[in-house]
Amino acid sequence: MLWLYRWFFNPLLVWLLRSPLHWLAGARVMLIAYTGRRTGHRITIPVSYRKSGSEISVTVGQYSQKQWWRNLTTESPVELQLRGRRVGAVARAVEDGDAVRVLIRLT
Repeated sequence: MLWLYRWFFNPLLVWLLRSPLHWLAGARVMLIAYTGRRTGHRITIPVSYRKSGSEISVTVGQYSQKQWWRNLTTESPVELQLRGRRVGAVARAVEDGDAVRVLIRLT
């Protein structure tokens, strides 16, 4: 089932969030673009987020089955597509017991 998200739903959401119809995806979904630590390729994925003041956090669901957050174990520059706008930010993944959160600070 994970492959269905990776190869169908994620590309569909990427397209939608970059379009003028981005609001259809909801107010709590954004794109995060980062550089792969091994490949050096730019990778863009949709994620659900929570904003509190100037900090944005992403809780990684089923983190043991996902790899993307491992690219952010050190503070890394990222680009966000947030409510139709591109913004620069710095992100870092933090393992917290049974969960992984990616903490993002806008730059």
